[in-house]
Amino acid sequence: MQRIVIGGGMSGMVTALCSARAGHKTVLLERNNRLGRKVAMTGNGRCNIGNINCDSSCYNGSGLDEFVFDSVDVKECVDFLNSVGIFTFADDEGRIYPITESSNSVVDCLRYALQRAGVEVVCDCTVKEVVKQSDGFAVICSDKRRYADDVVVAIGSGSQAEMPFVKGIEDFYTALCPSLVPLKVNNMDKTLNGIRVKCNVRLLKDGNVAAEEKGELLFREYGLSGICAFDLSAVIARRTVKGDKSDYGVLCDLVPHMPYDMLVTVIKSRLDSRCGREELLYGVVHNKIAQHVLKRVDGLCAEKIARVLKNCLYSVSLIRDYGKSQVTSGGLDGKYCPRLRLPNGIGAVGEVLDVDGKCGGYNLMFAIASALTYCKLYNGEV
Repeated sequence: MQRIVIGGGMSGMVTALCSARAGHKTVLLERNNRLGRKVAMTGNGRCNIGNINCDSSCYNGSGLDEFVFDSVDVKECVDFLNSVGIFTFADDEGRIYPITESSNSVVDCLRYALQRAGVEVVCDCTVKEVVKQSDGFAVICSDKRRYADDVVVAIGSGSQAEMPFVKGIEDFYTALCPSLVPLKVNNMDKTLNGIRVKCNVRLLKDGNVAAEEKGELLFREYGLSGICAFDLSAVIARRTVKGDKSDYGVLCDLVPHMPYDMLVTVIKSRLDSRCGREELLYGVVHNKIAQHVLKRVDGLCAEKIARVLKNCLYSVSLIRDYGKSQVTSGGLDGKYCPRLRLPNGIGAVGEVLDVDGKCGGYNLMFAIASALTYCKLYNGEV
């Protein structure tokens, strides 16, 4: 069988490699001048390549994630990585990294494995259209027309990249929205820019709690960033894809290690000892956060200050654009490709599908698992 894989990201490289290992003549087409460009940027260069805690609660609930992880488990993904020389470890939170802690080494291992397996890699190749024919497919590229028995799209999304478009699959998409992205906040206090805080956060949708997260929040001059904000953005993005236009807010407990009553007691004690406004919250929160909180309170009332510290509300204006997003919510609709093939026979793996997960390696793990699943299903048939 001759197979063309379109897209040289994680899912495309894994699909092409498994295809060649199964004895199929395989061509991998990549529009950039090198493979794995986005993989090389993941995890701040450390490449958070997976997570041992993958389950459906970590994804958007399209059903494709359940289908894939029912077919391929985390161990199979890790075994595949080992087979190409990528050896891994998991941290205390289950995040899987290569032992080199280098995303470039991950790309290098995959690239050399493709070479050894005999995959023909063509970079700087933009695919414009895939046409179903009676005897297979024609793939119309920027340089020439290619033919194959099987075609798999692994073109990813517009997150940190130009939005991909391949004629022949456009009718099968859901709506799209950037996800795992910072949140813009109305009237953000710019003095907080760069401050990090461990906190508990709740996403409010029209005043009601829609999601909760714990972890590090990073204040930026435009709003909120960090893993907590990213995971909350995914909730907003998934609802946006479905047409929801609600108002959102983020409610932060800036001192989760201290209950409200204890905070009140501490602040009252300092007020009773005639502690000045500037020193009132020394040692409780970062000084700039203290100044920010006190600006929100009229007077020096212990109960009011404690209430703001435990329930500091930020009004979300919107989520940031694709250039800042890690993944995209939405994609090829699972109702059209429940077994990773569209009605016209074109295969699909990775981020092009309507699957998006939380921060922590879940998205790269799905990219690997979906590619392995596709090859498990279709390496023996056209």
